[in-house]
Amino acid sequence: MDTAGENTAPNIRTGAENKLPTPPKPLVDWLAAAISNDFKPSDPIWACGDALLSALQISPNQVVRLAHEKLHSFPYQDVPIYWRRLFEEASLHVALKAMQGVMTNERIDHSQSSSSSQLDWISIVVETLDKAAIISGLPGREQLVHRLIDGLENVLYDSCNQDRRDQNEPYMKRRKIERAMMVPNREVLQFATHFFHKPKILHAIPAHSNLPFDQFQDHLLANRGSPTPLIIQDALVYWPALSDPSRSWSDPHYLLRKTLGGRRLVPVEFGRSYTDAGWGQRIITFREFMSNCLLRKCSEATTLSGWNVAAEEEPEQSERHSGATQCSANSEYQTSKRKINLTGYLAQHDLLSQIPSLRSDIAIPDYCYCATAATPQESESMSSSDEPLMNAWLGPGGTISPLHTDPYHNIFCQVVGSKYIRLYAPDQTSHLYPHGIDEQGVDMSNTSQIDLQPFISRDKGGPVDVPRGHDSENAASESPVAERFPLFEKAQYVEGLLGPGDCLYIPKGWWHYVESLSTSFSVSFWWN
Repeated sequence: MDTAGENTAPNIRTGAENKLPTPPKPLVDWLAAAISNDFKPSDPIWACGDALLSALQISPNQVVRLAHEKLHSFPYQDVPIYWRRLFEEASLHVALKAMQGVMTNERIDHSQSSSSSQLDWISIVVETLDKAAIISGLPGREQLVHRLIDGLENVLYDSCNQDRRDQNEPYMKRRKIERAMMVPNREVLQFATHFFHKPKILHAIPAHSNLPFDQFQDHLLANRGSPTPLIIQDALVYWPALSDPSRSWSDPHYLLRKTLGGRRLVPVEFGRSYTDAGWGQRIITFREFMSNCLLRKCSEATTLSGWNVAAEEEPEQSERHSGATQCSANSEYQTSKRKINLTGYLAQHDLLSQIPSLRSDIAIPDYCYCATAATPQESESMSSSDEPLMNAWLGPGGTISPLHTDPYHNIFCQVVGSKYIRLYAPDQTSHLYPHGIDEQGVDMSNTSQIDLQPFISRDKGGPVDVPRGHDSENAASESPVAERFPLFEKAQYVEGLLGPGDCLYIPKGWWHYVESLSTSFSVSFWWN
């Protein structure tokens, strides 16, 4: 039973309440010199024309708006690179003008900010840069943006340390981190620790402890080049994200520090699964994502103003669910139609490229450099890559990835919390009823129509049950599964649990379902 104390949570602040120093002149001068209109002759931005390039320094906000319109005039894969470069370059000029305005006490132009005009200048600049990264992909200025973010981080934490010196406080590492995070009353933040019912493992994935490289190579080439899943325990103990307390990904304070007090923008999925009605995505601050969905406690003061739902279900302020909300697993809106469950999930996002300092906390597993045999599931559309594709997966307990396949081999690494995974071999595809082309023309044939969650046997000794998440308004969920998918009960599978330090090898083409049993942080490494 909830108590008032258990429903009171820290309200993470951005730093807008604290007085920040003005932007350092050396940083502003460096940026101004770096983005002067001295483009290389080979730079595709020249295709935008002299008029637009001349307007970059004079009216960068207008150029951003124009470039944004151009970017949305094409399917993303067909957008000419010069419009992406223009959006990127104009965003840098917007950031420069914001910093120059603070130095000269001018009013900051908030027209490109989706947030409150009360934000501090660092938040405004970070929002501008992250939008540029997410929307344009930073085709020409990636290293410059990373250096500028590093400079902002130095400004932020030098300010915090100076504040400490002004108060004659002794230097203490933990106090330094807590102060830098601007947590009121230095309250310790913790991820939600309650677990969902642990699934019973009936057909276990084979597991080995810290499997040597050569033995893993033999495993890949065994069975005529058709390898099977494998759990490798204790393979990541050397990662600082697991072994160094000062860089632990299980510490919310550290993650907030790496995201500039939670100012960084991240794309978050809301809804139980991307196959469910009402599922969507929204770009919000890392602070808001953590406060609403990941922390151990949530307060009545914590709002979901950054979340969004389908237009026809957007609640009025008076209709929102009142009182304390247990956000660690799900957040809810109460609408006039029905209650909407929102489960926030930062899924399949290249967070480590966005925040390179987090990238240094992990290492690519050597297993990713093993040779693999061609399989019948080889996708001709996928080319080989020298380096694995890395994606981050961060969310509360109860988040799922529905049963699907990927066109890569995968080393799936668990850093924080626990996950349950079930896998089916490619020869079971006929029993799993893949989707076809959806109403929007998207090929969903790599995703099963079957919702596995109700079919997982669970240990009822756990403190919290998994929300079934069925949509009673969905006609598909009302039909008996045995009638709609009669072959499913014959499908053969393996399953397992992953904890911190474990990694799972998922062969290319294998169907897999993933469910978080607690707040969980994972990294996938795709290679072929």
